[in-house]
Amino acid sequence: MDDDDVETLKFLNATTWRIPIHVTSAPRGNGYADLHLMYNDLCSRARGRFLFLWNDDAQMMTPRWDDELRAHDDGKLCYVMSELVDSRGRDSYLFPIVHRSYYDALGHYSASAHNDTYVKAVFDQLPSTSFRVSNIKVKHSALELIARLDRTSLEGQAHWPTTKGLWGTDEVQNVLKADVIKLQELVKQQNT
Repeated sequence: MDDDDVETLKFLNATTWRIPIHVTSAPRGNGYADLHLMYNDLCSRARGRFLFLWNDDAQMMTPRWDDELRAHDDGKLCYVMSELVDSRGRDSYLFPIVHRSYYDALGHYSASAHNDTYVKAVFDQLPSTSFRVSNIKVKHSALELIARLDRTSLEGQAHWPTTKGLWGTDEVQNVLKADVIKLQELVKQQNT
């Protein structure tokens, strides 16, 4: 969470959790435009076998989803696809789940605030066997939050013209291309 998000910090500290959690905060920076920097930092701290992009506008719909995910862990690079329940009816690639080897090979999760788009673009250049179908369903409520004038959603949307404009720049595309090359090599190593 952003370090100025006092409301969320109070909630987290006042809640009894059934599982261990670790609270991480960082400066807001440029908000949504720096979201990938927050995700990169979180991935560096994560210890799990998979990295599952998650946002405050998402709700898990699948009971025992972690058991479903565990079935895909053969130690190899993969992108486990979740099914999206979304009022927009598009963007089937949101909330990617990638094997930890993705981050370990690259040293970062994304070079763009559009993290899900970035991860999908990298995997689109890998063998189709890198994608795995799952029964995991995630409800995405972005439009509903914007309609309710959710401050975080509105702030994020305000950055889209800038962040989407950065997508096609050499700064983002060169990192993406280098990431594809590294992961293609990882796939070759894992398949020998």
